[in-house]
Amino acid sequence: MKDFEKLWRAHYPALRRLARSVAVGREDSEDLLSDTALRALQSFDTFEEGTSFHNWTCRIMANVWLNTLRDRMRRVSSLSFEDLEPEELIRLLADGIQDRFANVLDPSIEEALQSLDRNDVLVLVAVSEGETPTEIASDRGWSASRARVRVCRARERACRALLN
Repeated sequence: MKDFEKLWRAHYPALRRLARSVAVGREDSEDLLSDTALRALQSFDTFEEGTSFHNWTCRIMANVWLNTLRDRMRRVSSLSFEDLEPEELIRLLADGIQDRFANVLDPSIEEALQSLDRNDVLVLVAVSEGETPTEIASDRGWSASRARVRVCRARERACRALLN
């Protein structure tokens, strides 16, 4: 236990910087750092002396963060966007954008997105979840070219709404 504590304290500043650069917000970075510490402590008996503690904990941190992102994607993918009201979709999209760009975007983003129609919001939500235009086309029963045009137009309308 003392060996772990000594190594953790020595590498803490670098691990903290890494957590802040990887995670979206302060709360996420603090959670990531504490989850990494817990996982590293639980697995410390597998740490081989003579290897890099920093690299070992960075790998643990990467795995913890990937698991966190996978869990979030599972929760989001279980939602049916077709069943949500436009205001709920806009709020969900705005929250996602604000999470990603918390230090950049103004809180009035939700207002700007209110001007978009339901199809634009559905397309933007799908794109923000990582769907390609081809996947959007098959989900909506559209042609691939129609989906690409819809994505492009939805992005243009969203940009105009955000700039006004």
